[in-house]
Amino acid sequence: MSDIDLTAFGFQGTSPLWDGVHTQLELFEQAETAMALDIQPQGETRAYLAGKAAALGEFREHLKSLRRQAMDG
Repeated sequence: MSDIDLTAFGFQGTSPLWDGVHTQLELFEQAETAMALDIQPQGETRAYLAGKAAALGEFREHLKSLRRQAMDG
């Protein structure tokens, strides 16, 4: 991963954009999880919703990992 430009992830202090993106991803993940756990979806629909929720969580963690890499230099 050393050939990836991490400049955008190496900001100092706080970033309203960073915070806002993570808040929205987390809320979206929570909503997808709630829908997957609801009694209404069955079978493939439930699996699809659970997969969406998992992907959102993994994407958030990936962004955090990029930030850590940028801060570590």
